[in-house]
Amino acid sequence: MSNKVKIIIITAVVAVVIITLLVAVLLFMPKKQETVTENKNEVSENVVSNETDENATEIQEGESKITETETSDGSKIPVPEGFTYKEGTVSTGAVISDEQGNEFVWVPTDNILFVRRDFNNPNTAVNPNENSTGNTTSQLTTNTNFAETQESNKEYIDSVNKYKGFYIGRYEASKNEEDDTKACTKKGVEPLTEIVYDRMRKIAQNTYADNNSVQSDICSSYAWDTLCVWLQQSGYDIYNSTNYGNYKNNPEAVNRKATTGRNSKWVTNNIYDLAGNVWEISTEEWGEVYHKNHTGRGGGFNTDGIRFPLSCRVAEYDGSYAYIGFRLVLYLK
Repeated sequence: MSNKVKIIIITAVVAVVIITLLVAVLLFMPKKQETVTENKNEVSENVVSNETDENATEIQEGESKITETETSDGSKIPVPEGFTYKEGTVSTGAVISDEQGNEFVWVPTDNILFVRRDFNNPNTAVNPNENSTGNTTSQLTTNTNFAETQESNKEYIDSVNKYKGFYIGRYEASKNEEDDTKACTKKGVEPLTEIVYDRMRKIAQNTYADNNSVQSDICSSYAWDTLCVWLQQSGYDIYNSTNYGNYKNNPEAVNRKATTGRNSKWVTNNIYDLAGNVWEISTEEWGEVYHKNHTGRGGGFNTDGIRFPLSCRVAEYDGSYAYIGFRLVLYLK
């Protein structure tokens, strides 16, 4: 075979190879573009999916988170988000605490109705017009009509019925040094007093306004009266609480407003100073339609623990007084 023929054959083979490669490129190029497009679509879908997950998380974060927690004796309590179990049992007072050290006690209502009650104190003086409170505005309940509607407590009633209880401050409300629109419930500090009722109520409701699991407030007659029944079932005399309160007829009284939790004897089921110390204002009303005031509970350092015990209610005025404070309650959402 001549060299000329060989060159022609080689040239033809090379041409066929080149043409084959070009055809292959043309055939596969659209598929690669399609693949890129599909990948882009997959990325786009992932972005949408992530945004949906984030929204779902936000919704979840906006919901109530309650954890059932065992106490030291194996009994269980519902603990809201932001709180941890500290000590005690359901029967003796189970204590929880938030990250700032504010403490609350669980009040179980398994066999107690969450309702308003009238307590007839057998130790009340024969003459109801006689007032032994000293320099105060307090009026005995005998001459006063107190009222609080079920409707005003509906949200709280629903909560108590659902969780079979509520939380109450272990100590009387005190000043929050970092935020004066909120209150604390801690040991060893001055009770927060000399504030008008409307201001107290706003502070109480705002204290846990950023917590989706609880609603904070001051005590209603429903909460205080239910608490009294629970303590009575635990063996406490709710009609003569002299021995466990800062009253003027208690030998260990300090005859003034004491710091919270000052005396280890002034405690009922892990709750301090319910009896005596400062009067604790409630949402219960008294007075004329156009001139409503609110009820004080539990007695004070300027009264005695026989006529003004834990269960008593008196007509207080909504002004600013050194002997009137309040106590926080928490209802689970």
